Amino acid sequence: MTGSCHFKLTSVTSTTVWNCGTFRYYVPDIGSPRWTQKATAALFGIKPTPSLLYSVLPWSWLVDWFANVGDILDNMSSNAVDNETLTNAYSMRTVEDLETVDIRVSWDDYDQPSSGFPELAVFIPGGSDTYSASFRKTNKLRYQASPFGFGLKFGDFTRRQLAILAALSTHHKGRRYYTIY
Repeated sequence: MTGSCHFKLTSVTSTTVWNCGTFRYYVPDIGSPRWTQKATAALFGIKPTPSLLYSVLPWSWLVDWFANVGDILDNMSSNAVDNETLTNAYSMRTVEDLETVDIRVSWDDYDQPSSGFPELAVFIPGGSDTYSASFRKTNKLRYQASPFGFGLKFGDFTRRQLAILAALSTHHKGRRYYTIY
């Protein structure tokens, strides 16, 4: 009996990454003259930030037309409040692996005459058949951020960041305990 077998193995990996979280500001004594002075200085650009210095550069608008340098510098620059922390911040990722195998088998006619015994003669008509199978594996990962970003451990916090955390935990109505990895 003659024939052929062809198979094709396809492997596809797709990854989806997204982040979610909420931000919270610790705002100390808003009514104090120091707060007003700090907010006014930030509002009128008296305290230069990387974002402000980039904005006054000639042709920076053209660079921002093709890249988001201004947005990145704006996110890196501190604002009037300057005490932002993350609450419930997570980075999540789904990785899906899909493997598919397609098999096609074909065979030729098979005829074996029987000598003297016609009832024992074998004839198999030629033909073909296909088979397909898939295997899907999905991994879901979630990584929690510290209150000041991803990848920071408790020992990495500055004294100011620790003070902000302490202030946030005492000013919150219910007790809030931050999980730091």
